[in-house]
Amino acid sequence: MNQLVIELNNGTRIETPRTNNINGLESLVSTINRLKETNGQYMISDENGSFPINANDIVSVRILF
Repeated sequence: MNQLVIELNNGTRIETPRTNNINGLESLVSTINRLKETNGQYMISDENGSFPINANDIVSVRILF
C-alpha cells in the first residue's frame, strides 16, 4: 500500500489514506506541483476530514511505498 505524505512549513504532516492506486498518488503530486507555481489552494483529506492548504505552505511531498 502506498501513501502520500505532505509536510507544511509550520511542521504539520498530512498523510493521505493508504492506497494501491500509485497513479492517483502521482497525479496528486503533479497537481500540487502545478498549484505551487500559482500559490493555489488545494483541498486535502486525512483522518480528521478535509481542509484547504496553500500550495506555498508545502515544503515536501513524498510518496511512501
